[in-house]
Amino acid sequence: MGVKRVAPPDKAKAVPAVGFKKITPKVSVFIDEYLLDLNATRAAGAAGYSMKTASRIGHALLQSPVIAAELDKRKAARQKRLEIKADYVLTQAVELHKRCMQEISPMKDRKGETVIDEDGRQVFQFNASGAAKALEIIGKHVSIQAFNEQSTINVKHTYEDMGREALRDIILGMAGKVAPKVIPH
Repeated sequence: MGVKRVAPPDKAKAVPAVGFKKITPKVSVFIDEYLLDLNATRAAGAAGYSMKTASRIGHALLQSPVIAAELDKRKAARQKRLEIKADYVLTQAVELHKRCMQEISPMKDRKGETVIDEDGRQVFQFNASGAAKALEIIGKHVSIQAFNEQSTINVKHTYEDMGREALRDIILGMAGKVAPKVIPH
């Protein structure tokens, strides 16, 4: 009749549920580090949390309303300090897209001189991923709806106003199968 020993709880798995209710010095370091690159795992490790639990701690810290509010406050202060406005971001994204699409700035060699091909033309370097990312940023800032996956359709009729065939044509038209017919009021 021996005493059954229970192993102590694994400290690596012990992560508090959203129990971060105040900004401690350690949490403040996490916030500062998180704002550098928006990587919660790295920030938790840099703040002194165990790297074994950094991923879970980082996630838990970001779930805290107090910490989220502090992050928003610090982001706003940084944005004001750096004078970053949507217009600046959009202008830079357009410039980046043009560079990536070879529209400006030819390549330079180590001496800073423009690279010329065998036909005497300036050489540009195409950056597909950079161009795509810049275009995504631009699309999110302007209201062209190019990146929306959902569409809004305004309906002025009730289903009772339409016949069965008209409803079928509208549904098929929305699915791109046939062009929708115009239904008079």
